[in-house]
Amino acid sequence: MQKPLTGKVVLVAGGTMANVLGLAVARHAKAGFDLRAEGLQGGRPRMLLYGSSETHGWVKKGAELLGLGSSAFRAVGVDADDRVDVRAMRAAIRADRAAGHHPFCVIGTAGTVNTGATDDLRALAALCRDEGLWFHVDGAFGALARLSDELAPIENACRAQLYDFSALSEAIAGASHSGVIGRATPARPPRLAAPLRPKRRR
Repeated sequence: MQKPLTGKVVLVAGGTMANVLGLAVARHAKAGFDLRAEGLQGGRPRMLLYGSSETHGWVKKGAELLGLGSSAFRAVGVDADDRVDVRAMRAAIRADRAAGHHPFCVIGTAGTVNTGATDDLRALAALCRDEGLWFHVDGAFGALARLSDELAPIENACRAQLYDFSALSEAIAGASHSGVIGRATPARPPRLAAPLRPKRRR
């Protein structure tokens, strides 16, 4: 993405696991308490996440695996171009917050399974800044094209929307520099956490 790699990269088995890991990071970063120590029990406001009705099925699986429950995902309708209705999403977030819930994450899709549509990522990034939410982009399909010298410059319009992630740099930098992935995942045993020292030859 033409940006220096200043964070850490985690290689996983596929797109679903990558997205679930990203959701785990979002849950930890926006919980507002020590989620790893205390868990989701305790009568706190319910944590909710939002995406379009075209979001891939990983989101409900991930919500179940992470203890949020599949109904914690709020599916928002799409427009004539099959992109999420950002205005309707904003209204849903504010309604849930007014009802005492805890919105924490918005999922934007860069290339849906059904139609290949890409959400208005810039508008979603602005929404997340306004509402103080984590912004997760599922780029399992569309974002891969950014890595190709042949596909990246296909159309200026596409490049401005899908292949130019400058609008998301704040969210990406936050994940890259603040160590949230490490804090959201289990601690390493002392033996693995300690630096390796070369053995002395006899």
